[in-house]
Amino acid sequence: MHARKHASVCAAYPCCIKLFLQVLSADARIYLFRNFLSEAECDYIKNKATPRLARSGVVDAKTGKSKIDDIRTSSGMFFNRGEDPVIQTIERRIANLSMTPVYHGEGLQVLRYEAGQKYEAHWDYFFDEKNAARGANRYATMLTFLETVEEGGETVFTKMPTPDGRDNEGFSECAKHHLAVKPHKGDAVLFHSMKFNGEFEPRSLHGACPVIKGTKWSMPKWIHAKQYKMNDLYDLEAEEATKPKPTEPSAEEF
Repeated sequence: MHARKHASVCAAYPCCIKLFLQVLSADARIYLFRNFLSEAECDYIKNKATPRLARSGVVDAKTGKSKIDDIRTSSGMFFNRGEDPVIQTIERRIANLSMTPVYHGEGLQVLRYEAGQKYEAHWDYFFDEKNAARGANRYATMLTFLETVEEGGETVFTKMPTPDGRDNEGFSECAKHHLAVKPHKGDAVLFHSMKFNGEFEPRSLHGACPVIKGTKWSMPKWIHAKQYKMNDLYDLEAEEATKPKPTEPSAEEF
């Protein structure tokens, strides 16, 4: 595991924030950003999401439709992309750190896990043609923690070994034998479902360990390899970005 590196990112909301980057796996491209969101941003998102929470579903690998399954027992909701200025600021911060256009992302999702709730190991990558066709496939995920969990609730990468020298104290049994991240308010994990060459990255297999004590709040942002069309302001931005640029007249034309 690499030592932390320091970076500074200024955003319109709430102020200039300092990030600490920890490289969890350079080869698999898994990164941890400490202080990605401020406490105020985390609380704002939780409060705005709470009235809209409902039982979370999963994507059927054959049909591409959402269904209820006991492998995922959280409650969740989606924000519209660019729903308000705070959400726009967070989405642009994600775009900057993931080095992808903001219009490649889906809307932010918010998930709440109570004691005993979990999400078994899965890939964010789509294996059905319907969802993959909408914006190519999911290329990366930025998973942000909106609350610190007292015990359990780790994000665990089940195809990645435990890092050398890691002290397992404080990790739940679910997380002790693999690369895992404890949920800490404001931190975010960036990982990639696709390799640089466009192939599927199997090491992105991950799950949410059962919450043992406390409540877990997380916020995934799924980023696609191409524009993810949602008929909103970001699609207009994509149109502007892809318009042919006017060419400068050559010397021969004068």
